[in-house]
Amino acid sequence: MKKILILFCFCCSLSCVAQRTMSAKELSFRTGVENFLKEEGFLPSIDSDGDLQFKKEGELYWISVKNENPTYIEISKSGFSCDDAEKGLVLKACNYANMNTRSAKACLRNESVLLTIEMYCHTVDEFKYVFYSSLRTLTTIKDMVKDYYSKHDE
Repeated sequence: MKKILILFCFCCSLSCVAQRTMSAKELSFRTGVENFLKEEGFLPSIDSDGDLQFKKEGELYWISVKNENPTYIEISKSGFSCDDAEKGLVLKACNYANMNTRSAKACLRNESVLLTIEMYCHTVDEFKYVFYSSLRTLTTIKDMVKDYYSKHDE
C-alpha cells in the first residue's frame, strides 16, 4: 500500500511539472500576447498555471497558450457562482447559450459557470485581430446564460 501511495504521489508531481513546462515557441507566443496586452493598456500577469491573466472593466480574464503550429489559445472569463441555483436550469441556460453563440462555450463546473473561447492561431497578429471580438463574444454568452436563467427561474 505504501508503494502505491508513493507511486501515486510521484505521478502527480510529474503531471504538475509537465503542466508548467512550455516549449520555446509556446513561450514566445505567450510573450507576444503579453506584450500586446501591455500595449493595449492592460496589466497582464502570469498565474500559477502559466496562463496570462488580466482585468478589463473589473472582470478577470485568462489566456492559455498551448501546442504549436498552429498555437491553441483559450480565452476564459470569470463566470459566475451558481451554488444556490437549480443546476438543471443552469445546464439548460448553458446549452441555450452554446447553441446560439459561435466560438464560445459556457460550462457548468462544480458550483460556477466557466466561459471560454477556443481558437487556433498561427501568429500573434492573428490573435490580435480577433482579441476584442472574442472579449465581446464572452460577454454575450455570459449575458445569454444569465438572461435564459432569469426568464425560466420560477
